[in-house]
Amino acid sequence: MGFVGSFFSKALAGAKGGASAGVAIAWRRSVNVTSMCELYPGRAACIAVRSRHIGTWSIACAYAVPCIRPRGENIAVLKALAEGTEKISNASLWGGDFNMRPEQLASVLSAEGQGSERAVSAGLGGTCRCAEGAL
Repeated sequence: MGFVGSFFSKALAGAKGGASAGVAIAWRRSVNVTSMCELYPGRAACIAVRSRHIGTWSIACAYAVPCIRPRGENIAVLKALAEGTEKISNASLWGGDFNMRPEQLASVLSAEGQGSERAVSAGLGGTCRCAEGAL
């Protein structure tokens, strides 16, 4: 694939002893990565990228907790994303599996004071299946 660099946040131990979560970001040789950080253990990681055309910006990857309504730990993951990427630059790109519908994600970001500058683009449904069906 031509990737020469990567950064990851290790998977966590699941309830039954297996691996759960974990996120990674990989980049090509032409990408000027200036720093890397774990924003939330096992759930969010970020890199700072320097471009001569637009300056420094951040790319973050997240994996929200499945089968939990957008409260608790998922709010903490989103706050960590917002605060961590904001420290690097006002320009950021978030990707990952947020385990919530786009309107839920937009609602949480708005309630946490993060919605006004963010556009949400996601699939039409949740990726997690639980007793109540897809989130």
